[in-house]
Amino acid sequence: MKKLNRKQKYLLLRSMVILLVLLVVNTFAWFLMNTKTQLSMNVHIDSWHITFKDDEDVESTYFEIVIDRAYPGMEDFTKVFTITNTGERDATLSYAVVEARLLDDSYIADDAGPTHEEIEEMLTNDLPFTFEFDFSDTSLGHTTGSNSETFTVTMSWAFEAADQSEIEAKDQLDTAWGENVYDYYETHANDTAPTNSLTDDTRYPIYLKINVIASQAE
Repeated sequence: MKKLNRKQKYLLLRSMVILLVLLVVNTFAWFLMNTKTQLSMNVHIDSWHITFKDDEDVESTYFEIVIDRAYPGMEDFTKVFTITNTGERDATLSYAVVEARLLDDSYIADDAGPTHEEIEEMLTNDLPFTFEFDFSDTSLGHTTGSNSETFTVTMSWAFEAADQSEIEAKDQLDTAWGENVYDYYETHANDTAPTNSLTDDTRYPIYLKINVIASQAE
């Protein structure tokens, strides 16, 4: 067997060193890439899932209220909706009255109409009856199962004004509304239920559409 001279041995040793360095570098690069890949695959993204249901367990993106009969001294009208959090993030609840129809007058919160704050102001202060909108809690936490809060809409129509000085004015407003409701029923006596939504269901003299919003809590 022919012996290698000094120059050949040097070249062979250098080649082996280079191969060894390349092997180490490639092995480290593979390990680093594999580690990064494993880290990215293990990142957990919290789920977000909120449901909105009425008192008949019907799920909807909007809450709708229809009232077919109202008069002074009536028993309070109450409708309760449930908001349930089955996700993994806490939520903050808010609402906006986006549409109201009182007899034949419609109010829609948009760029061309009143704001939802103005509609709510009218419903709570400018009518012979009043509406109230209440959350059981505006903070909707999350649990391992589910967590729920309620949103309640109440309509009240007092028989008499609490302030004696307002009795006459209230009586006049009650009478005017009673006459308007009578005319409304006469006009829409033969109306039938629409096929699209409650918005245009003129069988009901009072209609509200409310958007309840669940935002991610800070």
